[in-house]
Order: sequence, then C-alpha cells, then structure tokens
Amino acid sequence: MALTTVELLALMFATIIIVKFVILLIKPKAWINMADNMFKDSKLTMWIYAALTIIVGYHIFNNYTIIDVAAIMLFTTVLIGLNYLPYKKHIMSMKKELTGNFFQKSWLAIIIWSVFALWVLYILIPKIL
Repeated sequence: MALTTVELLALMFATIIIVKFVILLIKPKAWINMADNMFKDSKLTMWIYAALTIIVGYHIFNNYTIIDVAAIMLFTTVLIGLNYLPYKKHIMSMKKELTGNFFQKSWLAIIIWSVFALWVLYILIPKIL
C-alpha cells in the first residue's frame, strides 16, 4: 500500500521529531552544532525554508482548504507557545531586539502569514455577514 503525499509529509514530520528528541537526549551538543551551522548563513536558510514552504504548501493546499490549514496552524502555534513558555525569561530579554527591526528581518514570513490571514478572512467574513 503506497502512502499519499500528505501521509508521506506526516511520516517525515514524525521521523524528524523522533530523531531530534533522540539526538537531544543522547548528544545534545550535536543538535546545537547542527543548528549553529544551519543559522550561520541566515539568508540562505531563509530561502531554503521558503522553498520548503512552497513545496510542502503545494501538497497541503492540494488536499486541504485554507480554513483547514488555518485551524491546524492555530493548533501548531499554541503547541509552539507551550514549548517556549519555560523560556519566557530568556525570550522576554530579547524583546528589544525582536521589536526593533522585526519587519526588516521577518518580511518574508510576515507576507506569508498576512496572505494566509487575509485569505481566511476573505472566505469567512461573507459567511458571518
């Protein structure tokens, strides 16, 4: 039995998470070193993430509506927030840096999030009115 594209993406997701947790448990410095290498060239990393967003997004949006995706993204955002709560002191210490030139550094993600939000509103507002 062959996996669908979405099932394959879910398998990749689950595998990456398990591998990450195992590495963090066994050899955390290896994960940190990989992350350091990944972020050495943040512009390149941003474009790699953008390409992955397009590729994964293409397959997701061929199988789900933007409303489905938005609800799942809300769930994911809450889960990520739960993950970062223990680090609130460190995150809050970065607030000046995060707010200073946020739009200049995060323009691509801001555009993507804004397009998604406007797309959801475009679909749902007529249903509300």
